Amino acid sequence: MTPSPSTFRPLASLLLGAALLTMPAALVGCDSASKIDIPASASPNDLMSGYLGKLGDLNGLLSGVGSTGDAAAALPKAKDLVSGMGAYAERLTGLPTAQLDGVLQQFGPQLDSLTGALDSQVARLSQSSYGSTLASALKSVPRLR
Repeated sequence: MTPSPSTFRPLASLLLGAALLTMPAALVGCDSASKIDIPASASPNDLMSGYLGKLGDLNGLLSGVGSTGDAAAALPKAKDLVSGMGAYAERLTGLPTAQLDGVLQQFGPQLDSLTGALDSQVARLSQSSYGSTLASALKSVPRLR
């Protein structure tokens, strides 16, 4: 008796996920160890826009994760986005308190919306069997509030 092709799908997904996890980050198009280069002259608004852009990209990436294979494929990019968010957050939290408070007030609605969306994605993934694949990246997401 020959097994049906659907019998091989879970095994193929598992093997693909393992291959992606063992592949060097440079081969999948990102370098999660690299720091983002933010110009020294970046304004507080530029910094917040950069942070929000990375946060939005992370939400978009996570919304496409629906299987172990998706999670494994998304992991390098998620780490890269979180690293970029960290670079922006570091610069933002280094601002004088009045400047940081001003930019947080100005961008508050966008920040709250994107943070809420991230919390929803993390909650969805944590209830799935494949969410643990992304846990290492998601536990280090820098928060501004």
